[in-house]
Amino acid sequence: MIQKLFFAAAAALTSFALVLLGGVLAQVQPTSASQSAAAVVAQAAQQNTAFQQQIQQANSQLTQAYQQQRTLQQQLSQAQQQLANTQQQLAQAQQQAAAAAAQASSQTTTGAITADHAASLALQLVPRARLVRQPQLVNLQGTAAYEVALNLGTIYLDASTGQVLGVVPASRQGQGAAQSQSSHSDD
Repeated sequence: MIQKLFFAAAAALTSFALVLLGGVLAQVQPTSASQSAAAVVAQAAQQNTAFQQQIQQANSQLTQAYQQQRTLQQQLSQAQQQLANTQQQLAQAQQQAAAAAAQASSQTTTGAITADHAASLALQLVPRARLVRQPQLVNLQGTAAYEVALNLGTIYLDASTGQVLGVVPASRQGQGAAQSQSSHSDD
């Protein structure tokens, strides 16, 4: 009987130990599973936050790139407009140069300026003056010249180059006329 008692006590003790071990294991495993689930959720939340930050940075960079593109397009448009204006000015300058060259060519081939050109030159020299009469071709000390009579005086221009050869102010007009009569004769 003692053996049966020992055997029964051992069986009871073993059962108790197994139940106790089962209870401990049951308590340990759910905690570990819930801890691992919480860790997974926390890690997913961190990854989601990092992903959202990366998306915000990418959007910010795209916005900056778009603004730079718009600025560059505006600068390109302005440069193209300036180029068009410059090309137009160049074309006008070329036309003016061609006209001036044609006029210079016609003057050098004839060797003389016209009476109208002499009047224009005289009026450019004295902007407030008025033409009194049409310029006359005269011989001034052996040089062909235009005598351009203005209300402020008389200007003598070289008939071949248009250079000023002499000026007689209106206040000396009476004296200058007598002197110029003696120094030139009409052609």
